[in-house]
Amino acid sequence: MGWWSKDILGGDSALDWKSELYNKINIQYEDNFGYRTLKPNDMSNKTQNNLIQYVLESTQESFDKWGECDSRSIAMQVIALMVIESGAKVTKKNKKELSKWIKLDDWATEDDERKDNIDDLLSVIKEYDSTPMIYQGKGLFQTLAETISGTEIEPSGFKNI
Repeated sequence: MGWWSKDILGGDSALDWKSELYNKINIQYEDNFGYRTLKPNDMSNKTQNNLIQYVLESTQESFDKWGECDSRSIAMQVIALMVIESGAKVTKKNKKELSKWIKLDDWATEDDERKDNIDDLLSVIKEYDSTPMIYQGKGLFQTLAETISGTEIEPSGFKNI
């Protein structure tokens, strides 16, 4: 289906990564309508390291062959959202690694709205202090409703829990 919005979770590839990463930590992925499903111990430093390593390893062949970073960038965006959602502590090293790949979002170089979403995520990661936040992106049905009505129905972005 592709991308229906320019936000962090506005496309199939981001949601596919989210499902895959939840499976890697043996937690049932449920959208849960914007409510937090992860807890701090779900995203321990060890778990974060394992997920980052998994993404790097699983995308290495594509990266070597094509120099492609977008899949890595999208996966790292999802890991960052998982950490922020959980309220887990994150090391400076992990913040740096996540930010490094998130910055390489190809779409953000071509589209101002996408760039704003990426910059917002990078800013939240930089300032993140283990206070859990939810990311409320535009879902497919919200995007359709906004297109039909011609107005923004509900703002998206980060919100404290």
